[in-house]
Amino acid sequence: MYRAIGNFRLRPGKADEPISDNKITPDELLDVIQDDGDDWVKVRVSISGDDPVEGYALKAWLKLDNDRKIDKLEFIQECFFAAWDFKANAPYLVAVAQISSGIQNIPSESSAAFGPFQILPEVWAKNMSDPKIKAFEIHRYEPMRQPQVAAKIAGEAMVGLATILPDNRNPKPPELYMAQLFGLEPAKKILEDLNRVLPIDQALLKAYAGEAKAQEVVDKIIASNKSRLAPGGQPLLVDTLLINIGEALSKGLAETVTPDIAHALEDPLSSKVAIAMAVSGETRYWIVNLTGEETGGQVLIRQVGGKNPEVLAFDTVLLPVTSNVVPADIAVQLNKSNETGVQQGPAGQQLPAGANHGPPMLAAARAANRKLDTSTVPNTNGGTLACAWAVNEIARRAVGKPIGGGLSTVGLFDALQRGHQSASEAQLVDRI
Repeated sequence: MYRAIGNFRLRPGKADEPISDNKITPDELLDVIQDDGDDWVKVRVSISGDDPVEGYALKAWLKLDNDRKIDKLEFIQECFFAAWDFKANAPYLVAVAQISSGIQNIPSESSAAFGPFQILPEVWAKNMSDPKIKAFEIHRYEPMRQPQVAAKIAGEAMVGLATILPDNRNPKPPELYMAQLFGLEPAKKILEDLNRVLPIDQALLKAYAGEAKAQEVVDKIIASNKSRLAPGGQPLLVDTLLINIGEALSKGLAETVTPDIAHALEDPLSSKVAIAMAVSGETRYWIVNLTGEETGGQVLIRQVGGKNPEVLAFDTVLLPVTSNVVPADIAVQLNKSNETGVQQGPAGQQLPAGANHGPPMLAAARAANRKLDTSTVPNTNGGTLACAWAVNEIARRAVGKPIGGGLSTVGLFDALQRGHQSASEAQLVDRI
């Protein structure tokens, strides 16, 4: 939104005389609804509480109604909404804004970039006309509009980078950020070299090979991002750069959880990342990942207005949420953040009760010890939430069928209780 610099009257057209009865003062908020790229913009404004009126104003008459500070909760919410539209990762977007600007609406000190995501004018111009965004050049200065463009870039990078990564896997957050820094095509050329031992300036030169003034372009990129790409004046190796970006993003992820929610969880040992959000009036619902070095889980939280948050459910994996836990419309919103839409356990029909599956299960567990890789299991935060999946996978390897419960330890326990008996390891060894 914008305010007037002094007083003026709207024009019905760019060259028309002013409208006599709509004096605009610095007290009114104006919304830009059309920007043709010249000195004029079309705005909409409510004057003294009346119905909105529209007209033209010179850009020089307007100033952004904003300071450096951003309402962080509102910004996080906009990141989730934008991520839904472009199939991006909302926590990643929040982390990018944190390491780019500290989630502030500020200009870059070394380039024309601006805002929480430090978006360049040419990047904004390339993406602003997307039907889901429908923005103008002047909207780049509005912090709550930037998540849409950032999500579009991240969503396209998710798809594009997977085409050059081993087994077409999804890119990791530091790899995604390379597309944020350099653009998708240069990032693809840099990352398809799996050794990643070149200094970043040389890698960029290879990526821009064949373009006019490639060296000039690379020098400009390095100069605009010197603290990240070449601290101390020495360009980092690509592999080192990815490690540094990963560490920075990990710290930025903590910004997805507000202090009152973090306090309600009372778990100082786990990292906390909000991975799903839903809104209904003044009530917000969150699903938060709690992860330690080797374990983790998910918590469903509800917060009404400014009241203390309350925990509604806890499990290894809660997504997708069902309507018997929260209202149906809330479940739909929360599940938009789910990677696959299903709580996917190992393939196969559920293990029948009654048979003695203990000895082959023990043998399969011993064979998989320190060898079972869960890092690529969907919806498990890189394997830290794959406890139930791992048990079901051992069962599948042992007897051809999982126990049940998907990714949920609660569901796994229920499946075991319904028709299986417990046995100690010593009893199983005696039976082998």
